Amino acid sequence: MSGYQIILLITSENEGDESAIQFEVAINQGIVEIIDFDSEAEAETFINYTARIDDGEAATCAIAVCRE
Repeated sequence: MSGYQIILLITSENEGDESAIQFEVAINQGIVEIIDFDSEAEAETFINYTARIDDGEAATCAIAVCRE
């Protein structure tokens, strides 16, 4: 489902930030996986949820609700 993607950007102002470093390590070790929406239903649910909660939580909830 190209076009819909939640991306974490670690900017230069975050360099050295311990939480950003730990997050990158978790991705590299396979503990955290960056994923994309698989369907229009996930994308639409995400958009609906963003009216009430932040984008990260909305994406997580949309994927959790729509996938089996």
